[in-house]
Amino acid sequence: GDFTNNGLVNLTTTGQLNISTGNFSNTNTGTFTIGTTGRITTTTGSFSNSGTITYSAAGRLYLGGNYTNSGTFTLTNGGLVYLIGTAANQSIQGFTCTGLVSMTKTAGTATLTSDVTAGGLTLSGLGGTLNLVSGTHTFNGTLTRTNGTLNCGSSLLRIGASVSASAAAINVGTGTVEYYRAGNQTAAVLVYNNLILSGSGTKTFATTPTVNGKFTLGGTAIVTVTTGVVTYGSNATLQYDNTNVRNVSAEEWISPFTASGGVIINGTNTITLTAAKVFSATSTILSSPLTITSIGKLATGGNSLTLGGNFVNNGTFTSTGPIVIADVLTNQNIDGFTTTGLVSMTKTSGTAIFDGNVNGAGLTINGTGGTLNLGSGLTHTFTGAVTLTNGTLNGGSSTMNVNFTGSAWTGSGTNFIAGTGIVNFGGGAQTLATASTFNDLTFSNSGLKTLTGLPTINGILSMEGTTTVSAIPTYG
Repeated sequence: GDFTNNGLVNLTTTGQLNISTGNFSNTNTGTFTIGTTGRITTTTGSFSNSGTITYSAAGRLYLGGNYTNSGTFTLTNGGLVYLIGTAANQSIQGFTCTGLVSMTKTAGTATLTSDVTAGGLTLSGLGGTLNLVSGTHTFNGTLTRTNGTLNCGSSLLRIGASVSASAAAINVGTGTVEYYRAGNQTAAVLVYNNLILSGSGTKTFATTPTVNGKFTLGGTAIVTVTTGVVTYGSNATLQYDNTNVRNVSAEEWISPFTASGGVIINGTNTITLTAAKVFSATSTILSSPLTITSIGKLATGGNSLTLGGNFVNNGTFTSTGPIVIADVLTNQNIDGFTTTGLVSMTKTSGTAIFDGNVNGAGLTINGTGGTLNLGSGLTHTFTGAVTLTNGTLNGGSSTMNVNFTGSAWTGSGTNFIAGTGIVNFGGGAQTLATASTFNDLTFSNSGLKTLTGLPTINGILSMEGTTTVSAIPTYG
């Protein structure tokens, strides 16, 4: 039958209270103390507490029915909780214990209705299911997958040690799994929705995990995939929330990166590329962006970076390598940046527009069918030549400074559309090797500007400094 306590009960060190068919109730006037290895078992009935229950050490609580607690329940001295049963579904209110939680059900589902914090989690019930539903569930110890099923729902599952065994199924649902230990962890190879690696140390996957939502690298944690790399679903995102200076690994930031969520740089210290990176340059489906947040810091380390989607630069971007604008399908918005490498546009359709000032070693337009628009009211400076091979360079209403001494304007001049902007040739001795039509044209600095390709000027010609020209331009 039922057991109800309205007074004071002390269960001795090895004492046991077994309720095979009834319910357990500790009322608001009840105080129940369980000794070192004592235990309470409700085989099929419910367990409710509105008074005070204290496990003095590693006692055990076996729950075969529902569990509710509106009183004080102390399991923080190493108490163990077992979810048992052969058929019935269970509703389990959240709790905190420092011992292990074990799901040994052989049928039915135990559903957590609020947050659980425990020392570890063991799934060992063949045919049983533990449903986390939602909220945040933190297990400081090992997650052991022997038998049964774990449904994560939309919850945050935080794992503080390694994952062992693999027989129990884990359905990640729409939730998040976080490996948060300050140290090394062995992680489960799963298809994740959101995955967070935080804390510190190396988080090791034996083979390729898949992330369909967001993969976040936080703290100083690093990822190692023994065989393979992290793979991404079509809408996935890679985000760096690092607190340390970090070199990118090929296991986390794969190339080409084609997922539509792109890469987000959100760490407080610099992320540095160790190899060339390409965003969706050959994709026929997706456009993958690169975003640097207001606190983010990204350095290319002299490697080339191919932008296959939008580039949002609200933080710090340091480049000493080539920058290629290469999305083959869609329009792009490119925030301002500075690089000591070449800037190239290789789009074969659509328009990329600069939304901020760009500085580079040179500018090459070589994308048949693509357009680079210099944007509105901006100032761009190139210390190398402008080469117009294929595609279109549209001056917008911006100023472009071409400061290369030598053959500074080459290729097919008709690939330039002046817009309402200004082009300033501000190097020393410069050659315009191909004829283009300009809006406003400025020759500045010094030296002779050799007009092999005779320019047409529809706006204002400005002669500044001590420079001279080899021929008279054509005026529109």
